[in-house]
Formats: sequence, C-alpha cells, structure tokens
Amino acid sequence: LYAHAAQSLVWNAVLSRRIRTFGRQPVEGDLVFQAEGQEAEAMDEILDCGEDDASEEDAAVQESNELPAVRILSKEDLEGVKLTDV
Repeated sequence: LYAHAAQSLVWNAVLSRRIRTFGRQPVEGDLVFQAEGQEAEAMDEILDCGEDDASEEDAAVQESNELPAVRILSKEDLEGVKLTDV
C-alpha cells in the first residue's frame, strides 16, 4: 500500500511540473497511442533498449506483456491531439 502511495506521489509531482512547464497541450516528442490502422513502432526502438539476444523465454514473456503501440509526436501531428492522448 505504501509503495502505491509513493508511486502516486511521484506521478502527481511529475504531471504537475509538466503542466506548469508546457501547459495542457501536447508538445513535440510526446508519446501518444497509435491510431487503428497506422503502422506501429516497436517500443524497444522508442526506448532504445539495445537487447539483441533475447532468449525464447524472454520472447514469450514479452509477448504476454505487450505494451500498447505508441508513436512520437512531431510538429505536424500536434493538431487534433489532446493531453489525454499522451
């Protein structure tokens, strides 16, 4: 329970600072969920993990814990994106 409270405290502090710095608008470089039908970018490429030699067990775990597809916002993409999409 304490771990969850600490996590919430950190999340709220980070989000408050982001809103103070950039306002309530998405900015270039934010990650947003991938829309249906668009080519998905692998999360490993975004995070630049660099783990090339994954075992079969690691691949199975990764497959079962897949993260949603995201994309990086560019200046052209800022129109029509809300902060809730970030």
